[in-house]
Amino acid sequence: MTEAARLSRKAMKRAIQNGASTGNAETDATVQKWKLQGKLMRAKGKRKALKGAGDWPQGKQCDSYIDHSAGSPMSSAAMIRWASSNSSLLAYLYPQKKPETVEEGWQALLPGCRVVPSGCWCFHVAGSMVKADNPRGAERCVPKDTLMNCMDPAAGAFHMMSRRNCSCFAQRPAAPPCLFGDMRPAKLLAIISACRAAGVTHIIEQGRYGGLSAYIYALHGFKVTSVELLPLVEVSAAMRTLAPQLTMVDADGRASVIELVNAAPKDEKLAVIFDGEKRHTAYETYLSVKQRVSLAAFDDSNLDSGDFPKMLQTRGEAAWHTWDCAFMREHNDSHPLRFLEKELIAAGKQLLDKELSTGVPGNAVQKLRRQKQIDEHGRLMFHGGMEDLSRFHTTLVRGGGAWLA
Repeated sequence: MTEAARLSRKAMKRAIQNGASTGNAETDATVQKWKLQGKLMRAKGKRKALKGAGDWPQGKQCDSYIDHSAGSPMSSAAMIRWASSNSSLLAYLYPQKKPETVEEGWQALLPGCRVVPSGCWCFHVAGSMVKADNPRGAERCVPKDTLMNCMDPAAGAFHMMSRRNCSCFAQRPAAPPCLFGDMRPAKLLAIISACRAAGVTHIIEQGRYGGLSAYIYALHGFKVTSVELLPLVEVSAAMRTLAPQLTMVDADGRASVIELVNAAPKDEKLAVIFDGEKRHTAYETYLSVKQRVSLAAFDDSNLDSGDFPKMLQTRGEAAWHTWDCAFMREHNDSHPLRFLEKELIAAGKQLLDKELSTGVPGNAVQKLRRQKQIDEHGRLMFHGGMEDLSRFHTTLVRGGGAWLA
């Protein structure tokens, strides 16, 4: 452990606040590094106040990078045609009332899940997201596609993040299996419809997390291989119970995807869904397997204000995006998302009631919002943005493999 790590929190705070030397050159350098990171984080926070993650595109920007040309392999018209022709899939993903089971219709979390308010890690870790069950979980974390020890002060902003508490889902004791997922209906509709149009038989998913999306792909007839660097124990157990035919690979995402694609039988048509590595990093992996893959999906593709789709256009990729104005008018998923919203508002109210019961003076609502425990709508906030899935989009890219459509 370095001298910087051994410094007491009080001494470090004093050094950061008043700029005084700690008497150790290594520690002083670390303090300056942390101060700079703090400034960057504050600046980033100010930018997000104006234009938050997931706030692009807005209004007429929903036509950005959407191909409307006739005969295009990934045009808006083609995607709408493929999606609209899947009547049973539409009925499954857009139920009029909340289904009893995920086999009947889309759910964001299964009945066996419980909400753990303000008691979880704020980034993906292995084992369990619940801090009480996994107190050293942040020793292996992967923020920004990089495996690191977020409990080490050298991790800077991510170390500070490890000291925060967030909310998460976990297995309910003595209950059916718990799976959860952030792939909303419109994304699943686009991915499954395009896979069917391409004749895909095998989906390789990079990034399992709560496991529900992989299970839904399997429910709809695909062979599924799900890769995860940091598997959650409860999710793995639930998957083995619900879908024993599904293959789980717990290893590095990039290496595993390349290995799985190269080893796949020649008669399989492949799709790779990148929900572990993101955007440019995922695209680098995709280029290694492009000629063998019929379709690739890149989740959270709108979180860089259009930089990723712009790059795809520059590279001449045949791509389509779920923010497509015409597609979202046709297949808006706000109704099924309300089922989840009601649950998260109820959970937010429970956390607020708990805060009020402490009797500590002050505005409890403002305190919880400042701590990013609830949002402006009263919804409990989660790692990954489960409280507002409509802000996140997916990009589909046509690969080098042959298509049916």
